[in-house]
Amino acid sequence: MKTFLALASAAVLGGWLTTGPAQAATIFDSGVLAEDVDSGAFADVSFPQEVSDIFDLTSAATIRAVEWSGFYNPSSTAGPGDNFTLRIYTNSGASPNQLPAFSSALSVTSKAPTTSGPAAGIIYEYLATTSDIALTAGTYWLSIVNDLTGDPDSWAWGRDSNVVGSPFFRTTIGSTGWFDGSVSGPAPRLDFTLYDALPAAVPVPPALGLMGLGLGALGLLRRRRKSS
Repeated sequence: MKTFLALASAAVLGGWLTTGPAQAATIFDSGVLAEDVDSGAFADVSFPQEVSDIFDLTSAATIRAVEWSGFYNPSSTAGPGDNFTLRIYTNSGASPNQLPAFSSALSVTSKAPTTSGPAAGIIYEYLATTSDIALTAGTYWLSIVNDLTGDPDSWAWGRDSNVVGSPFFRTTIGSTGWFDGSVSGPAPRLDFTLYDALPAAVPVPPALGLMGLGLGALGLLRRRRKSS
């Protein structure tokens, strides 16, 4: 029994001293929180409309995951048929180029309702992986488009009117015709965050389970001593 307790205690200490997995680094954060989303911009093949927003990189980075928010209209309820595509455009005179420099289907790993916005219904927050997108320092534009063809809903990207963005829109997706969404005044910022790896949920240290095992062994040892 003493040997078992010693092993359990060593395992607990070893678990606490073991370094956990590396955390994903944030490449860019637009500064919008899902719970603050109060408007939207349709970005759906079935609508049809595409919207992009600007982001700057001060150094080279590789995008491997993205987090963003949005909602479904008119039902406000997510269906099973999401088909998201991420596009990165280079900058062309303070607007996105007509053709994307990178395009990747998104593999959604997490999709959860977070809050009900005042004007947007139920807001969903998404987390997805993408194929590696290696970018040098510079100015870029990001677009995420859903394809809900055949679904009664269209998808809209979550925006916060308290954060100023630089959205550009077009109705011919992936082709020509961008127009400046802020031409008549400040426009809400799109909600997105870019990462160099898929962020993990806050992990429960493996030592917690081992600690429980050690404490259980300690309790058993005390009971044996009392009984003897």
